[in-house]
Amino acid sequence: MSFHLIPHSRRSFLTTTASAGCLLLSSSPISLGKDDPGEDSRPADANKIAMISDTHIAGDRATVARGVNMFDNFNAIIDEILAEDQRPIAAIINGDCAYLKGLADDYRSLRFCVDRLTNGGIPVHMNMGNHDDRRPFYEAFTSQRPAHLLVEGKHVSVIEHEHANLFMIDSLRIVNNVTGEIGTIQ
Repeated sequence: MSFHLIPHSRRSFLTTTASAGCLLLSSSPISLGKDDPGEDSRPADANKIAMISDTHIAGDRATVARGVNMFDNFNAIIDEILAEDQRPIAAIINGDCAYLKGLADDYRSLRFCVDRLTNGGIPVHMNMGNHDDRRPFYEAFTSQRPAHLLVEGKHVSVIEHEHANLFMIDSLRIVNNVTGEIGTIQ
């Protein structure tokens, strides 16, 4: 399942809102980046995408698993991304956003991290993994709940880029179970 958080300046708000309306009406692809950096004066590198996978963010930000605090690690990565001379055109978090069972508190902690990126002028696109749960995710990211599904029962999208289109697919089948499912419908 993919979700997209696009940072907004006043100018880009209307553009993004109009684009989202067109997406809902036509099921057309989503643009990978944005032309307006908002408050961020750094140029965006159209060929740079921050790929982040398996953030496993827990509601308790002090949680340590296997000797690692994932909240601290993710924020250290965000610091590095935000410190770059040219910001990436987007960030993609590829699954397992939440710690184990996709609890509401996990997504509140994740939201803190994701907001740091979007406030830095970097759009964030997210997929669900087997440790995620759609309902609490939607509660934390209410504006990202799709009004129109491109594939019934799944949350998928296509993100266009000049060099390649990214197909964001939904493999979540059962929360906190290793198995996933793509299926012929996608």
